[in-house]
Amino acid sequence: HASDIEFLPTIPNNDPPYNLQGRELRRAIWVTERCPELAYMLKRYHSESAFLATVQVNPKDIAIKRSGSRWVLDNRVVEAWTRLERNLLYVIDTLLEASSSVEYCFPFDPFWPNPSECGYRNDWADAYGARRAAYRSLDACRVLLARCTMAIALATPDPSVRPPLWVKILLEHGVPAAWIEHFQSSLLADLSSDLRVGAYISPAEGESGTKWVEHIPCLVSANVPVYIHWPAKGRDSIVRKYPFLHQYLPVPDLIVDIPSFDHQYCFRWDKLTGTAIQGQPALRPAI
Repeated sequence: HASDIEFLPTIPNNDPPYNLQGRELRRAIWVTERCPELAYMLKRYHSESAFLATVQVNPKDIAIKRSGSRWVLDNRVVEAWTRLERNLLYVIDTLLEASSSVEYCFPFDPFWPNPSECGYRNDWADAYGARRAAYRSLDACRVLLARCTMAIALATPDPSVRPPLWVKILLEHGVPAAWIEHFQSSLLADLSSDLRVGAYISPAEGESGTKWVEHIPCLVSANVPVYIHWPAKGRDSIVRKYPFLHQYLPVPDLIVDIPSFDHQYCFRWDKLTGTAIQGQPALRPAI
C-alpha cells in the first residue's frame, strides 16, 4: 500500500529527542514502538497550516520577547497554542475511548511528548533556547494532529455513513459544532490517498518486530502508505498470527535486488508490478 515516493529514506533514529524535528517527521518512519500516529503525519506543512489558521495558530508566528533577564514566547501565542493543545487532547481521548476497534489494543506511553512538555510555556536564558523550544513544541503539535487523524480513522468503521460516526461521537460529548466543522473541512479528517507519510512495519516476532502490527488494517483503510519488511524466515508463523497479512506476502518471482545509494538498506516501490523491491550494498550479505 505504497505512496508516490519512489525511493524511501533510510531508517531514522526512533528516539524523539533526536528525530522530533519537522524534517524527520516528514519521512516515512520505521516504527518499532507504540507510536502508530506518526504514520498519519501529513507530508507537507502547508497542509496543516490551513487548519491551524482557523484556530488562530500561526506556525510562522514565533514571537519571542524578553521578560526581565529571561526569554519567553509572547503570551497571546502561548494562549492560542495552549487552547489548541487542550482541545486536540480532548478530541483524541474522546474518540479513542469510544472506539470499539480491535486495532486499538495498545497503551499510549508518553513516548512522544505533548507540546507543553517541549517548553513553549517556559522561560529561557536566551532567545535561541526559547525559539528552539517553540519549534519543537510545534513539531509535537503536529504529532497531536496526526493522532487526531488516527483517532478519526479508528472511529470510522464505514466511510460511507453520513454524518460520520466520529462526528456523532464528538457531538454527543459536547464538542462545539464549530470545532467539528474545522475538523471536517481540514485534511485532518480527509482519509484520501497520497496525503500521509506512512510507515515501515516489521511483523517479525521478538524485539525486532513492530508492536502494533494489528493496526495495519486501519492504516490501509485510511489510505496511509504501509511498507511491510518481511524477514527471510518465519513468514508462515507470522501469517498464522496475523492472518490479514497473507495478502501482502511478497511474491518471490517479483523480488529483485537493487544497488543502495549508501551503506544502509533502502527500499523502492515498483508501481508497475506493485512490488516492494529491497536494495542493499554490494559488500553486505543479503537478508
